[in-house]
Amino acid sequence: MGRLFGTDGIRGIANRDLSIQRSAQVGQALATVLRERLGEGKKPKVFIGKDTRLSSDMIEAALTAGLCAGGRTVSPWGWCPPRRWPASRWPIRWTPG
Repeated sequence: MGRLFGTDGIRGIANRDLSIQRSAQVGQALATVLRERLGEGKKPKVFIGKDTRLSSDMIEAALTAGLCAGGRTVSPWGWCPPRRWPASRWPIRWTPG
């Protein structure tokens, strides 16, 4: 398996590098990082965008399951055309507390 995270998001071959289990684990890990950095009281909404590949629905569902298991709220963007991608890359800043 190569790198899991690339410049355009999570990368990998579905059902090999990026299985349902690994996608859920990534969701849980992200939920943990958000909880550790923001604190228990802050519950930011996580937006998930995807492309048109058949595997996108499976990966989105598993990622959503992992995030929800970690106590996060998920809002699916659905299919994101390339012109929307730059908006998803904007840095997000927060002030803990």
